Amino acid sequence: INEFYQKTGIIHRIDKDTSGVLVIAKNPISYSFIKNQFKQRQVNKEYLALSLGKTKHEKIQIDAPLKRNPKHPLKFAVVQQGKTAVTNIEKVKEYVIENDTYTLFRVFPKTGRTHQIRVHLSAINHPIAADSIYLSKINYQKTFNLFGRLMLHARALSFVHPTTKNTVSFAAPLPKEFNLN
Repeated sequence: INEFYQKTGIIHRIDKDTSGVLVIAKNPISYSFIKNQFKQRQVNKEYLALSLGKTKHEKIQIDAPLKRNPKHPLKFAVVQQGKTAVTNIEKVKEYVIENDTYTLFRVFPKTGRTHQIRVHLSAINHPIAADSIYLSKINYQKTFNLFGRLMLHARALSFVHPTTKNTVSFAAPLPKEFNLN
């Protein structure tokens, strides 16, 4: 019950520059019920990420443990002694914008580590556009000038409702920056 009040009911939060779905419980019982589903990895999460580069793979699973980067305390990194982190990604479409190729991915994190999607995509050489933490200064400035925001969006989330015991799904509309056609 204390944790519910300390975290003001917030169960699923996103990085400050990411848009999309949050989960906030109304009471301590709901909080515990839903939080347990996150711990058991029973919640389905879908993100959209626009990343630099081109990939020949349609689907990729990234299973790489994460830990705070000792050299850069604001960053996380793939580290063998880190916590388990698994991310599945699917290529949606490639875009060429101002002579650079970008790939739009649907991202399905199975775990919920801090910066997980950002670090995992960077680790496979597909950093997210306008990522001030994981991009080089030059690529950050170039992509921020193009898009004006981190190109990561928590699109949808589903879990079992604490009262009805039915699966419920929530989706956040795509921000205008994701209209790339």
